[in-house]
Amino acid sequence: MLKFTTKKYLALVICLLVFGCANNPLSSYSSNMTSTITKLQQGNLSQSEAKLTKSNSLLYYLEHGTLMRMSVNYSQSNKDFTNAQGFIDAWIDSFHNGTLGSASDTMEASLINDKVLDYVAKDYEKVMIPTYKSLNFMSLNDIDSSRVEIMRMYNLEDIIQNYRDSQYAKSAEDDKSTPKGFPSYDKFQSDNQNKYDFDAINSPEVLALKNSYQNAFSHYLAGFIFEARGEMSLARPGYVRAGQLNPNNKMISQAIANIDTKNLPDKNSTDLLLVEEVGHAPELKSVQFSIPFTTNRGQTSCINAVTISFPELVLSKENYKNINLSVDGVIEQTTLFTDFNLMAARYLHDNLPNIFLRNIIRAAKDITLQQTSCSAGGSIGSLLAVVGGIVLGSADERTWSLLPSAINVKRMRLKKGPHVIRVTNNGRMHETKVNLTGNYAILSYRVIGSEVYFSN
Repeated sequence: MLKFTTKKYLALVICLLVFGCANNPLSSYSSNMTSTITKLQQGNLSQSEAKLTKSNSLLYYLEHGTLMRMSVNYSQSNKDFTNAQGFIDAWIDSFHNGTLGSASDTMEASLINDKVLDYVAKDYEKVMIPTYKSLNFMSLNDIDSSRVEIMRMYNLEDIIQNYRDSQYAKSAEDDKSTPKGFPSYDKFQSDNQNKYDFDAINSPEVLALKNSYQNAFSHYLAGFIFEARGEMSLARPGYVRAGQLNPNNKMISQAIANIDTKNLPDKNSTDLLLVEEVGHAPELKSVQFSIPFTTNRGQTSCINAVTISFPELVLSKENYKNINLSVDGVIEQTTLFTDFNLMAARYLHDNLPNIFLRNIIRAAKDITLQQTSCSAGGSIGSLLAVVGGIVLGSADERTWSLLPSAINVKRMRLKKGPHVIRVTNNGRMHETKVNLTGNYAILSYRVIGSEVYFSN
């Protein structure tokens, strides 16, 4: 049995305050990524890359793979995303063999916080790995490999659904065994409306999402790639699923109608898919709820507190509503397909009950430590234990920061040959030229700050 004395606990606090580590429970990932994002917004891709701390970690491969994609280095981007996929495959294996959330990991997290554990990608992040690899392969003119990634994306969604179904069933059982004296999640949520923005994760727009892992863009891309390969029996279901995830989208309805009526590009035309990625994913900050109480041990009276921590979304304040797209001098309008701000909110909505239960475990640990501290060192020792709980009991703020906040799409049928694409944001015009030769083509571009990064 693990004996975690007050002296050891305080020593751990001091150690972590002095020394860093790969999964430092005191560090703020969003703060560390600020300089990387700032350099991107200023147009300094190389400096942005230099700000990343190289490591054999899932988050490094996600962030670096995104930067390499923006640098039009698709081979390196795919290497990074393949490495990232290795972590997802390990997660899948652990789910299938029943070892997901090992006892040692649970103990570490319950004693400190989730940041000591290896990062596990959020559901929508998992799905975007094969989605980005598929886009990369299309830019490399490798449609066969692009199709492989689409099939991987489909399979991954099925696995996530099975995992979530089993997790929700377990959460329902765990909720029945909430330790005596602790409020239920619903009661806690009701009592803390003024301390946490629950409205942001319970809005009608968030609850309208079917889940936190399926997005309309990935499925529309699937339909487009199958269509480009002439596999109409697979293309149509891809578009239909996209329409279910993004109802009343005229572009999706048109794609289905085109297949049904065989309205396809002829030998002189190209269907160009313009993929507009804007901004960056919402950051996370740790919000703490401290509940003070007094413990009496013999003749000693001590001040104590239980600390609960939740991650809360921090949306980018940049305005991306005035992006202007023109093709050959004609203004075109993109359509919103996927909003990662909403997907991140839906992920929190679905996962806060589980986070709440883990906090209860930590709260019980804090009570035990503080009572021990009270009998050993009086108020000063107990106060140090309280400080330890506040410092170490913070929520996990890690997330794939360089994922966009939204993906907008425009599909056009153009004559084969050269065309000029211009994107204007915050008064700055950026231009690229494309030469369309096949029947289907994709051009992606990332708008972040006042910069635009084209995929060609």
